[in-house]
Amino acid sequence: MTGKETEDNVKRINDYLSKCKWMDFDFVNIGCDRIKIIGSMDLSWENYHSIEIEFESPEYISALLWGFSLRKDRPFIELESKDTVLNDLGLSLAQDDHCFKINVEDFDKLPVKIIAKNIRFIVLKQPDEGL
Repeated sequence: MTGKETEDNVKRINDYLSKCKWMDFDFVNIGCDRIKIIGSMDLSWENYHSIEIEFESPEYISALLWGFSLRKDRPFIELESKDTVLNDLGLSLAQDDHCFKINVEDFDKLPVKIIAKNIRFIVLKQPDEGL
């Protein structure tokens, strides 16, 4: 995935989530081939979520071990520069790697960072569809 495609997917995810009043998230898969996050207005309903976000070919994750909520005053996902990753994490990004930082409610310092090659998403419900 090119840098432009990655930026476009991040923008589309953020645009969708900016229309939501709230959203809770949880990790449903963490493995060496992908990391999958689901988001819903109510995660207690099994298989009834609104968005799936997958990070393909991940190489690094720093995350909470429990679910988290959307922070409304910042974009949900931002791309971190290669220099910042090197300075903050001491890691060098390969040419085709991206560092995705996720803003989480109630945290000023970002608790979720994922280095991966690609990001993909599927919107299963529009924000106005309710539960």
